[in-house]
Amino acid sequence: MTTVYQMKQGTPSVYSDMDDPTCTLDKYVLEVQANLIVEMDAHYKMVSCKEQGWIEVILDPWKLKSTRDIEEWVSENCKHATHRSGNSMMFESEEDSVWFKLRWL
Repeated sequence: MTTVYQMKQGTPSVYSDMDDPTCTLDKYVLEVQANLIVEMDAHYKMVSCKEQGWIEVILDPWKLKSTRDIEEWVSENCKHATHRSGNSMMFESEEDSVWFKLRWL
């Protein structure tokens, strides 16, 4: 990668190693990019679920003790599909969402 500074001065720059995959800034940018893709996918999946009539339950992050407990409870007790993203849970079944609210809210 050639920087403006390199073009003007014709000397190496600290920015010349940006093509090196071990560069800290490069790693950071790739990590941010990957996280953004995951968040966008989750957002579009949530929007799609809402459009299909799924029920959204928003959890209060200050009241939660363990998301592992919630995930275990959902896998053991919900009869229909669910989706979790951040502090939002989506339920395909209204019955599952009611039981979830009674247990966790």
